[in-house]
Amino acid sequence: MLRVATFFCILLINININYMRKVQTSNTDRCLTGVDVDEQREEHESFFLAADGSKHTKKALAFLVSHEDLFSSEDELFVLNVQIQVPARIRSMLGSAEVAAYHREEGDKVLDPIKKFLDKHALSYRCTSLVGHPVEKILEAATKEKSELIVMGTRGHGLIGRTLVGSIAQRVVSESDIPVLLVK
Repeated sequence: MLRVATFFCILLINININYMRKVQTSNTDRCLTGVDVDEQREEHESFFLAADGSKHTKKALAFLVSHEDLFSSEDELFVLNVQIQVPARIRSMLGSAEVAAYHREEGDKVLDPIKKFLDKHALSYRCTSLVGHPVEKILEAATKEKSELIVMGTRGHGLIGRTLVGSIAQRVVSESDIPVLLVK
């Protein structure tokens, strides 16, 4: 039952986005306010991908790139990797420069393959890595970037797994004001 509900939620998001694109790109349609759609539509749409380097992130990226009706070459993708802060004890032993280098290296491990993939597909993107709590950083960055859709891969934990471990994707969905597309 949960899989069916998830499928329909993703389908409704996809239908809604497709409908919005048709309305926005039609030169003959007018908005309810009577303003030309071309005057209201920005040059491109901004999408947001939360990336942790897992196979689920790769699936989400492949889904986004393979659905031209959702994401086109005129759109921009903002890719964010969030590194969890090194514990204070370890930071004090290693020093801030060493910890910063560690976070930078770990972020590059996640973002470099994504950059290569996006370059191969000639898509517009920006990548960054931040340090902090993943849910907070994802929501802050997506809002700051004025993203129209957050795309995330999800591991698909069962009910017990989500209850015991929790889910970053689940929290982003529940706390976000921006539509979220989860790809399993």
